[in-house]
Amino acid sequence: MIFDFQTSIAEEVGKWVRPLSADERRDCREPRLPRDMPRKDFNPKAAPAQSAIASVSCATLVSTGEKDLKELAEARRGVWRDSVRLLDCTAFQDIYSVCWSLPESVATLPQYSFLIRLVIKLATPLLTKDDGAFYPIENPVRKDRTFGVPCLAASSWKGCFRAALHRLGYGEESAVTIRLCGNRPGETDHAKSRRGRLEFFSTKFEGLGFEMLNPHNRVKKTGMPVYYESVPAGTSGEFGLLYVPFDGFAVGPEKLVSEVKKDLKVVAAALCEVFLVTGFGAKVSSGFGGAEEAVTGSIQMRASLPSLGGPVALRPTEPLAKYLAAPGLLLPEYLNEDGTFRERGERDLSAMKKADRLTYEKALAWHKRQAAATPVAKPEPPPEPVAAPAKATIASFGGLVRVAEEWSVKLKELS
Repeated sequence: MIFDFQTSIAEEVGKWVRPLSADERRDCREPRLPRDMPRKDFNPKAAPAQSAIASVSCATLVSTGEKDLKELAEARRGVWRDSVRLLDCTAFQDIYSVCWSLPESVATLPQYSFLIRLVIKLATPLLTKDDGAFYPIENPVRKDRTFGVPCLAASSWKGCFRAALHRLGYGEESAVTIRLCGNRPGETDHAKSRRGRLEFFSTKFEGLGFEMLNPHNRVKKTGMPVYYESVPAGTSGEFGLLYVPFDGFAVGPEKLVSEVKKDLKVVAAALCEVFLVTGFGAKVSSGFGGAEEAVTGSIQMRASLPSLGGPVALRPTEPLAKYLAAPGLLLPEYLNEDGTFRERGERDLSAMKKADRLTYEKALAWHKRQAAATPVAKPEPPPEPVAAPAKATIASFGGLVRVAEEWSVKLKELS
């Protein structure tokens, strides 16, 4: 199901907008003061323009009862704010949840992959820019095209993360930046192209609000209000980040552990930089796009960390009989060249020691039992148990940094 956000807004606006009457259209054409002009300081030289503005402002509003253009404009914005609301997804909640779901585990991913899932809460409003061509205001927040819910795209998260790496001292040509995020944008040399180990996911924020910035003209010293659609402070969203060392087979085990150990600490530091210091979205220099320190979430890694999940102990095997070379296979001295059992005569048996003769008789009895048994399909060996991924609960960004430090030390001990 595709939700047409523009159509829904047009329907809401159509409920309180009416067409101009014949007198109002005449007021727009004639250079005279319209009947419903709220201001008294009328300029005859600008009569056509003022007549059009006044007629449209007054005629398109229903029963506002206001006599000042500023109040009329605020009434228009109030109606707009009341008419905008999020889509009710109750009828297709299952589809909605699946489309915004994040990975649950890293058990099937390569060794040393880790997943970070955090439910963040906005400390300040979030501003983004939608790419829609038509919208009632000039600065709409970015929304998902299917459900119409405000979101921050995965590409935006990656851009914020890449900028945070640069502020931490890892430039575009740094080995850490290339390993985590890939080559810089616009790389034309395919021989140098490289995919990063990080995978970002879009985050939805189920809330809509409005903000106003009032920059002043430096010459006239007057304000010029600019309205933005936003995600209000206090709205929660789930952030997801997946790290997969898909190229680990190309490097040695020791080097791979060394890279993962460093990448884990760098990722934790960069996330703190993005959420707590610089912010994300638009107008971050004005204080927008910040998150609270407290979060709820977890981090998990596919690694046998000592404190969270060591290697699984193997079950002891039964001792092998003396006449067997392997389970189900006799020693070569009991077999002929064609694989049949090599039977001995009385002369050979009398020359054997007592212990060797007893072993021979056991081997013969075992061979007869195998020959008399009905051939059955050999059961497949049970799959080797897979150690559960190491997991830790995260309650703050500071806790994420501490877990990264502890796991880095334990990875160093494993190497």
